This record gives sequence, structure tokens and C-alpha cells, in this order.
Amino acid sequence: MKVLVVADQWPWPPHQGDRVRLAAVCEVLSDKHQVTVLGTPSEREPTGKANLSAMPLKVSKRSINLIRFPTVPIAVALRMNREIRRTVTTLSLEYDRILFYHLKTTAWLDPSVPSAKVLIDLTDSLGLYYRRRSGFIWYLEASRVLRWERHLAQHYAVSVCSEHDRLAIDPDERYGITISPNGYWQPPSWERLPEPSSVIVVGNWNYYPNRSGLSKFLDEVWNRVRGKNKKAILFVVGRGQNPVRHPIEGVHWIGEVDDLGLWYRKAWLAVGPVYVGAGMKTKIVEALFYGVPVVATRFATEGIEPNPMLLSVPDDGPEAFANAILTEFTQRRLWTEPLRTEFIRRNSWKSTLAPLVSVMDRGERS
Repeated sequence: MKVLVVADQWPWPPHQGDRVRLAAVCEVLSDKHQVTVLGTPSEREPTGKANLSAMPLKVSKRSINLIRFPTVPIAVALRMNREIRRTVTTLSLEYDRILFYHLKTTAWLDPSVPSAKVLIDLTDSLGLYYRRRSGFIWYLEASRVLRWERHLAQHYAVSVCSEHDRLAIDPDERYGITISPNGYWQPPSWERLPEPSSVIVVGNWNYYPNRSGLSKFLDEVWNRVRGKNKKAILFVVGRGQNPVRHPIEGVHWIGEVDDLGLWYRKAWLAVGPVYVGAGMKTKIVEALFYGVPVVATRFATEGIEPNPMLLSVPDDGPEAFANAILTEFTQRRLWTEPLRTEFIRRNSWKSTLAPLVSVMDRGERS
């Protein structure tokens, strides 16, 4: 079967959450089908898989569209483009299935494309994310986005990564939205060598929830940790602008790295300071795959099944978060081999994306 994946970005290299899932979707689908990715080219070509190829797409955003399409979500309206829509519609004649990746690409979904061919992987509910942001403007946009998401779910097969996102779009469970959680790739086989009192936080620091979450963590939690443990060290790893605005004791800005495994290997624990957002955080699953215990906020752990290596901090304020980290410094939680093997099996991309692949294979709504 020939599958066209419509994206406005390039999944290679997979160095942030959106690209990670997109790369995984393409790789898993290409195990069974001939997959072509249509997106804005980046600095790297597709992986060497025989069934996976790419087609460049020149995407531009048009601010005038916000006036022309006032009832359409901003992320969609900005990308409204007749030429791109015509290109996607014409290509759809050559493919058996069309996967639109993220809400924004539905700007190019023409009603003439048979709905049985279409699967929309929203990943998370953008409407839920906006609803959780503070401010009247975000409230208005949340309403607009949720209406759009519900319209899509009513007419097409739609997948999301967590139950929270599904219920935000379809609280009455009328549309049969598929849940395909985020996963991760097979981790390396090596022994961890954690440094005492070392903490790692990973993220794309150009992304607002990550930047604001880390800022809040540094202002309210880290000073409490350092107040009781002067040896505590925090490694801030990831691409984007340095979110650490001024020198802070024990905080080391590392930036983008070629091998995250080297940093996970020496971290005593990882933290997930996310205080707003939606979806399922790949970086939490990633840390667990590397065998690193995680202490994280409720928003950071949404959609991830409970396990002994993951501690979700109650909404009791910064003191609870700091105390949880300090407690972790006094112990060393380790996977038992059976639990780790089962976790990796259940949360590998091939397993987590199986529902999405199943809908794609059937060519119909679940």
C-alpha cells in the first residue's frame, strides 16, 4: 500500500517532540507500506529504509489569512494555500492512504479527498493546550480549535496520544478517536554510572511550556533543593535559546548534544517541570527508556502508565517537588529486569503506534 504523510516539517533529524513522533510514524508505517513524506526539507535526508522516501514542500505562512478566515484556528489559517491544497489533492489520487500530521496540515485537506483514505494524527489536542493557558485570547482560540478538532473527528479517522486529549475533543466519546501513545526507540545496552545528586532536564527550549516550566522550576524549586543539598547539580540539555537567564548555583547549561544517552547515563534522576500543556511528553518516556528515575509534574506525566521509576508530584506547590527530588538523592531506584523489559516492549514505537497503523490498514474510522 502507498501512504502519503503530509507534514509541514521534516522529521529528520528527530530532535524535538513533534519530529520524534513524526519520524517514528514514518518508520513504523514503512515496515509494511511504501511511505512518502511531504514536508519542508531540513538538514538531513530520510533514513536508509527502502520503503521510506521524501518529497519537498515549500510551506509559507500568510498573516492576511487571519483576516480572510476569522473562524479558522490560527495555526490552520496561517497555512491556507490553494496551491499546496491542490498539490496534496492531486497527489492523493496516486496513494491509497493519506496521513495528515498535526492540526495545522488540515489547511490542505480538501473535501474532495475520500474520507476513507484519510487519517489525521493530531498527536495532542491543541484546543486542550490553549484552554489550559491563561488569558482571554487563549480562551477564544481554544474554542475555535476545539470546534475544528471536533469537526475533523466527526468526518475523518483521527488519532491522539492520550485519553486526556481524546476526551477534550470528544467528551461523549461519539467519534471513535484512536489513542496511539508516544513511545521511544530501543535504548542502548550499557550500565548506568549516575553521579550523586545530579539532575537532568531535557527539552526544546524554544517551546513555551518547556521554557516557562523550567523558569518556574528554577525560581521556586531549585533554590529549595540547593538549600538542603549544596552538591546538587542540574544539567539543562536541549536545543534552542538558553533559558537560564542568569547564573544560578548548581545549574549548567549544556545545550544541544549529539548523544543524549551520555547525559542520561550519568544523571541520578530526571525532572519534568511542565505546568501547562497537553499531549504526552516524549522526553519522560525517553528518560525511562534510558533507565533514569523521573520526578515530574502532573502535566508532564499525563498519558504515561504508572510505574515504579516515575513519580508524579501532587499539585502541592514547589515544596513537594523539592522534597521529592531530595528523597531521590538518598536512594537509587533501579528497574528490575522483567519490569524494564516489559516497559520497553509496551512502550516501543511499534507497540504504541499499533492502533494508528491498524486504522491506516483498514482505511476507515475505528
